[in-house]
Amino acid sequence: MNCNILIRNDTGFKFKHEGIEINHDGIKNSTTGTSLHIDPRDFTITDYIGKGNSGYVQRGFHKPTNMEVAIKVVNIYEKTLRHQLKSDLKVLIKSIHPNLVQFYGAFFYEGSVNIIMELMNYGSLSVLQRRMLQIQEKIPQPILAYIAINMLKGLQYIHKIRHQIHRDIKPDNILLDLQGCVKLSDFGISKSLESSFGICHSYVGTVTYMSPERITGTAYSFSSDIWSFGLILYELFTQTYPYNSKGGSLELIDSVMQYPEPSIVKSDETALLSGFLCKMYDYT
Repeated sequence: MNCNILIRNDTGFKFKHEGIEINHDGIKNSTTGTSLHIDPRDFTITDYIGKGNSGYVQRGFHKPTNMEVAIKVVNIYEKTLRHQLKSDLKVLIKSIHPNLVQFYGAFFYEGSVNIIMELMNYGSLSVLQRRMLQIQEKIPQPILAYIAINMLKGLQYIHKIRHQIHRDIKPDNILLDLQGCVKLSDFGISKSLESSFGICHSYVGTVTYMSPERITGTAYSFSSDIWSFGLILYELFTQTYPYNSKGGSLELIDSVMQYPEPSIVKSDETALLSGFLCKMYDYT
């Protein structure tokens, strides 16, 4: 443990500097005076969804509201995961935006924090990518435009309002539902800057979508997330990653640094996102 965390007899803990306290009954934020009470007995686990940077995610059912939810489980006794949990909660607790995954609360149980979030019942952009490749079709341009606009709205909020760099924009962290909503998730390695003109130097994130200035270890800012966004858009449209990554991380880095940024050719295809996602969800 470090000086910023206080454990209380395995019943809960507190991030002292941030004023965030989590116990068996829910989560409190002393800096904002907010408190979200949760009864763990109200939830049942239905299945396993997958694993992320800071923990694994399960599909749960909230019995009082008859609502499905996503439950991320994070082990607080691992230092790296604890740090990511703190960053994730700092964004989720204070953010209400239609293009950020919604946070319902959290509780402490057997050494882990269970974060309750809305369930995005289609999955991530990675799921969409795989399904399109399997049926050998490209995503129509209007759908790409819709995805792009909603991603940018989410990025604009965390950049301009929260002064936060996400630092891990990739297909796995862009979530979709069958109503056509597009939302950013997983803020475990995000970085808070003092203003919209701030910079940072930390080398964290997924190399595949990392901007050149981050790869070289020089100062970077909010525009590094836009680079990641651009690569995702290119990859969705062309179904091809624009740089050479077959030789591993070093070859990928050399490719990013030596070749110009990719560009996308226009298309005239049309479709509705919601109906499209439902079709892709049920494809055989």
